[in-house]
Amino acid sequence: MSDDRDPVFPPRAGVLTRRSFLGHGAKVAGAALLAPALPGLLSGVAGCGDDGGGELPDPRPDHTFPAYATTPFTLGVASGDPAADGFVLWTRLALDPLATDTPGGMSADDVPVYWEVAEDEAFEKLVARGVETAQAGYAHSVHVTVEGLRADRWFFYRFEVGAHRSAVGRARTLPKAGASTDHFVLAVTSCQRYEHGYFASHRYLAAEADVDLVLFLGDYIYEYPDSDEERNLRHDLTPSPRTLDEYRLRHAFYKTDPDLQAGHLRCPWVTIWDDHEVENGYAGSVTAAENPTSFARRVAAYQAYWEHLPLRGAPPVEGVFQLYRDLVIGDLAQVFMLDTRQYRTVSPCGQIGSECPANVDSDILGPAQEAWLTGGLASSTARWKVLGNQVVFAEMPLVAFDGAAPLYNYDQWDGYPSSREAVLNAIRDHDVDNFLIVSGDVHSLGMGRVHDTADDVTTPILATEIVAPSVNSDASRVAPFEERILAVPWVDAFSVTVHGYARLTLSHAEARVDFMVVTDLGDPDAEQSVHSSWVIADGVGGAVQV
Repeated sequence: MSDDRDPVFPPRAGVLTRRSFLGHGAKVAGAALLAPALPGLLSGVAGCGDDGGGELPDPRPDHTFPAYATTPFTLGVASGDPAADGFVLWTRLALDPLATDTPGGMSADDVPVYWEVAEDEAFEKLVARGVETAQAGYAHSVHVTVEGLRADRWFFYRFEVGAHRSAVGRARTLPKAGASTDHFVLAVTSCQRYEHGYFASHRYLAAEADVDLVLFLGDYIYEYPDSDEERNLRHDLTPSPRTLDEYRLRHAFYKTDPDLQAGHLRCPWVTIWDDHEVENGYAGSVTAAENPTSFARRVAAYQAYWEHLPLRGAPPVEGVFQLYRDLVIGDLAQVFMLDTRQYRTVSPCGQIGSECPANVDSDILGPAQEAWLTGGLASSTARWKVLGNQVVFAEMPLVAFDGAAPLYNYDQWDGYPSSREAVLNAIRDHDVDNFLIVSGDVHSLGMGRVHDTADDVTTPILATEIVAPSVNSDASRVAPFEERILAVPWVDAFSVTVHGYARLTLSHAEARVDFMVVTDLGDPDAEQSVHSSWVIADGVGGAVQV
């Protein structure tokens, strides 16, 4: 791995506060995205190639750009779904993000948007540029698939409409498949509910010196109405979404959060959805004929999700979108991102209950995704196989009080034992080692093991499961059962009182997990700390606290 692969951030003298971060260069809040960069955070880059802007013709003279009085880049910019030769760039034009008469306060006209990618922050070494159309039919969102770049490099990007420029974001390409890769750092998180407090952990993520990629494991928005005064620390005044315009409004409201925008500026994100992007607890296999109201809601939610994130591929068609995909990171890792919502069947045993044999035929993946995953695990040559997964994979019996029968959450893999066994059989049959499962959903921090025989910890460890804490979604109502969960023999760590992300550092020798957490969701300047650190050694199942 070359030394110039990362434009390293300057070392921090101390902890950044939210005020100093937002005041340090470009303002990324709401309608103030006028500055072209975040000085100090996006600095100190050495050029990593000889390509220059002179070789790239300027497409702007061939287009007429609208002359807006204010910036249309109020919702920020983002990159995602990186490959060895490129990535996806995203923005959405919105003069008035929370307008209710027209999406984003925009006209019904399509808008040309200029974009450019450079090796340096000053944009003197352009490597790609062009004009993409922000279509009114897709809420003036922009998805640019950039290709043909050099592997394993960092780049800068920005958008422009007329006199207005967006903030500058950073994106990176992955090492080529099979290329020797010393280390790679993933930040893993999920579950951000605006009303439950501030997104302070995103501010710290934006200041990380070495994170290469964010895996966001679902619940990017919440569809609930703002009505729980007991727990709400902020207020989302947009309507509980059911229509396309309402889902767009909810996404736009979240996107105006300055810490969320800052987190997206830092590095590429790879996102998957869970249930709250649509509706709590939904099973996507329900058809329009079975439930036309719920299916129409799913169609609207899927389109709005695509419109607001840097996703590859064409937009969803009638509530269908292939979200599962994999990323190969040199010879170091293969990351399989799952979709456990769109294809799952409805559990016949409800959401929570005691042991229920009727669940044996339930399916959480669908046949095509299951074949893709098990085949990918069988053929992977990467050192680490990482499963990006929405809900807890390991068996999780909860004995609520002494003498009680164990209860199971059937919204998790416990409700789909045949699907779980198919994944484990692929591991057994093909001697898959170094299998890491990263999960979200439960608003808690966790570390555990998946054994060959689920309830026998003397049997071999087939997988290590890392449950990333939520950004801020609250789980305090589970706190009375924390000790009960920790008593499960294959659970090594569990906490419902912290929020943030798991920093997963992969190398040939080990996978290291640092749980980076904040505790006060009501403080926008909450301090971050390391809750605990764990190491999974190459070829050795299970994590050891260090």
